[in-house]
Amino acid sequence: MNMNMTFKGILDQVGTWGAQHALPVFFGDESTRNRLANDITGDFIFVDVPGGRQDYNDYAAEAFSITVLIQVLGTSHYETDSSSEIDVLDRTFTVITDIAKKAVCLYESEGAAVVKRQNIYDSPKSGWEITLNLSE
Repeated sequence: MNMNMTFKGILDQVGTWGAQHALPVFFGDESTRNRLANDITGDFIFVDVPGGRQDYNDYAAEAFSITVLIQVLGTSHYETDSSSEIDVLDRTFTVITDIAKKAVCLYESEGAAVVKRQNIYDSPKSGWEITLNLSE
């Protein structure tokens, strides 16, 4: 399915995916995410749109593409409780892979990789992130 993209439409879609997993979704850049992470308990989703590209020429394969970063995180137990850390990574992996599958079905994507993130932000969080380059 090829869907027309809007900034708000992308954010709303990530919100819908978060709601399907009963997870809150927060928007912001790295600094905002770090500040918000301090006050969040439980699993959650961060989303950011750190960049995009518009090509205006006859050779452009895609007229418009935008980079979307999605993180699914929970409280980190890195190097303190391996069993709890694995539980967080397992839960968040299930959500990020579900979101990844839905995103590539809904939008055109040049491919993406899911990356493990552990012990990030001042109030340590662990989980997974995906950076998608979506195109109309």
